[in-house]
Amino acid sequence: FIGNIADVDFPFHLKTGEYIYTHKNIPAEDPFTVQGNGMSKERETFLLTQYWIAQVLFYLLYSTTGPSGVIWLRSITFSAFVFLIWFSWRRKSM
Repeated sequence: FIGNIADVDFPFHLKTGEYIYTHKNIPAEDPFTVQGNGMSKERETFLLTQYWIAQVLFYLLYSTTGPSGVIWLRSITFSAFVFLIWFSWRRKSM
């Protein structure tokens, strides 16, 4: 989780976060992806309406700290998740 960002959708999430932050509005249609025969409208709507908080957070973090900020956020989130599982398991075994 401290390695490079390998998600091919990450630039899409950054640009969508920038769009939402600058326009103060969630776009009704994807302004960045060229529509092809395989893209479903339901999936596009889901991506635009469900991930907007994370996209804005990624954009703000990336614009202030660069990729290292997002990498650290990812590693801190993963570490917190592992700690919560360990804490829950330890509490259950007592």
